[in-house]
Amino acid sequence: MEFSPENKYIEYKEAKRSVPKDFWETYSAFANTSGGTVFLGVSEREKGVFEPTGVIDTQKVIVDMMTTIRSGKASVNLLTEDNVEVIDVGGRKIIKVYIPRAERTDKPVYLNDNQTRSFLRVDESDMPMDTTEFRYFVSEAGQAYDGDVLADYGLDDLNLKDVTEYQSIVADREGSEVIEKSIPDFLSSLGVYKIIRGSGNQQKYITTAGLLLFGKYNAITEKFPGFQLDYMQKESSTNPDYLDRIVTDNAEGAPENIFSFFQQIKRQTMLKVKKNN
Repeated sequence: MEFSPENKYIEYKEAKRSVPKDFWETYSAFANTSGGTVFLGVSEREKGVFEPTGVIDTQKVIVDMMTTIRSGKASVNLLTEDNVEVIDVGGRKIIKVYIPRAERTDKPVYLNDNQTRSFLRVDESDMPMDTTEFRYFVSEAGQAYDGDVLADYGLDDLNLKDVTEYQSIVADREGSEVIEKSIPDFLSSLGVYKIIRGSGNQQKYITTAGLLLFGKYNAITEKFPGFQLDYMQKESSTNPDYLDRIVTDNAEGAPENIFSFFQQIKRQTMLKVKKNN
């Protein structure tokens, strides 16, 4: 095997007995840029010339690497067993680690719970992000979409009464087999209860859409502080006084989420129609 020069997508590191400390800077840099591959057990003999020096205990190094990333070394875990491969080069064991590019909403990928430890890949170097670059990634990540999976938001953050009510509505339209599903299965079928792909964890979490549709008010406003739905019925647009008003809140009887908000408006409107008839 010939080792091509290091570049934007390839990095070599000596790693006889352990994961080198600067591996994690490269992890962050590849994740924040375009992805790339790190070869552990390869040394630079002279400028631009690389040779295999091998890893003595590949299993130990791989286990240490996976344990470290799962313990929160980086802000997001992009490594799975499929990303890691042991190859033999001239009788020496080399560990090939592919680091994929992070999703837009996961960037910037930083280290040690320290956002200033964010890196970018520039040619063959791992460069710390400057303030402008960091703010750009944070801004991009903030433009969430409703399919985003919200880590640490689960079924306890939902108003299950609202979920059950919606399940009954869907069952009336699609058949009784819908009502027979458990709440987790029903939410999964809607696409609002998912695993975080690439995390190596099969635990399911609520998506942005699931939280906004069925969430408890406090859980929603914790994630989206500006969340508020407000319905007012007026005699005219010029009259500041209103005849009726419905506002999302955590008060008893108030709608907490999008679904209960519109259901309450619907029920109130239907009652007025019947009363007027």
